[in-house]
Amino acid sequence: MPCSFKTSEDDRNRFANNYGVSFFNEYGIIAPSYPGFGHSWDFPIRAIDPIISDWSILTDWIHRCEFDHCPCNATPPAASFQIKLIDCMDKSIVIASTSCKYVALSYVWGYGQTVQSPENGVLPTEIPRTISDAVKATISLGYQYLWCDRYCIDQHNITEKQQQIGSMDCIYRNAHITIIAASGEDDDFGLPGVNHTPRILHPEIFLANARLSCAIPDPIHILSKSKWASRAWTYQEALLSKRRLIFTEQCVYFEC
Repeated sequence: MPCSFKTSEDDRNRFANNYGVSFFNEYGIIAPSYPGFGHSWDFPIRAIDPIISDWSILTDWIHRCEFDHCPCNATPPAASFQIKLIDCMDKSIVIASTSCKYVALSYVWGYGQTVQSPENGVLPTEIPRTISDAVKATISLGYQYLWCDRYCIDQHNITEKQQQIGSMDCIYRNAHITIIAASGEDDDFGLPGVNHTPRILHPEIFLANARLSCAIPDPIHILSKSKWASRAWTYQEALLSKRRLIFTEQCVYFEC
């Protein structure tokens, strides 16, 4: 790793336990200064690659939340209905309950699109890039099932559509994690860093044994300018989700 401030594992655990760190990015933990510590706690700095090659960094964030954050693991209210999920292994649509361990997708559709419904319980051959990347991300994170409104709600069945829309709180709250596509104007932009959707490279230089790279922008600034943040539906989806993995053009962020 190019440069880092050394802290012991005990120090990192004590900080997380005392102050409930719940915001991570691929450079390390973003942590403010606290009285008595004198400065921000810095963690190993990692280079950001155009395509994610090490998914263990992201899964480590999720596991830390699972084991250390009691509020995030509180049992959500039981839902009395079944949902459809995408089985990411074979691209089929399966019937499951909201007690199943699944990933939810929060994204923007765009305008003037015609929805091609699954045929014989299988996803269409051509699907929007954001959903295709979400399938890849779901598998890479160690999950099998993905919920996506475009294919997990029959868009031509008014009764089913009304029931599912009225149950969005349970669907997103029961999801183990929500993938947020916070880039692009529609569902064909993709998830930066996944499959063939590259991220913006940060300017960097190499000096001797050091690799100097520009810091990533403030995530609040990035999200506030996104199309995703301008929609009421997506605001609700993020608010109801207990864990959020946010894909931007610069980096991936984790919130819980």
